Amino acid sequence: MSSTGTRQPRPIEAGYPRIRRNRKDVLGLSETSSVDGINLLQDYQRLARKGFSVTQNEPAHWIIRGKTPLPEIHCYSESEVHQFTVNNG
Repeated sequence: MSSTGTRQPRPIEAGYPRIRRNRKDVLGLSETSSVDGINLLQDYQRLARKGFSVTQNEPAHWIIRGKTPLPEIHCYSESEVHQFTVNNG
């Protein structure tokens, strides 16, 4: 017997807002509604002080790496780079 309709939230889920994120954005970097005054040079410097290196592969593609090869964080806008900097600063 199949059940149609929408799934009812479990009691533990009822108090949480429903967030729809792209599965590729596991760090939530694309949420940039509160980002103002991005300065990539300052972000690069802050990340370097924390042991990260930033390389720009394409005009809208940055890769952030720590001291080891993995993990590597791929950002696709200046605001995502900034969001990562703020979250890890």
